Amino acid sequence: MGDVKISRVQHANTCRQLELGRAIARLSSSQKKDPGIHHALAVHTAVTTGNYHKLFQLFVKPVNLNADLMDHFVERERVAALAKISKSYVARSLEPAD
Repeated sequence: MGDVKISRVQHANTCRQLELGRAIARLSSSQKKDPGIHHALAVHTAVTTGNYHKLFQLFVKPVNLNADLMDHFVERERVAALAKISKSYVARSLEPAD
């Protein structure tokens, strides 16, 4: 039962934010304490806040089937993180030296 809920949360992570909000709202407090669901919610928070460090920490320490589900979107997030790092580096390197 927990794997089905985890799968729904992770699937919604890759698709529609509205569906994810509804899936999270339907979870009971006891379900949110399940390690797999807790991990999936932490992944969602990391993705939505752009906390790539936390996201990749969660990726290397998966619970249940979360790693398999994360494989579907982690490459996209890796590219997004690299783009932000590169953009920041270029912006800093173009600033005039004082």
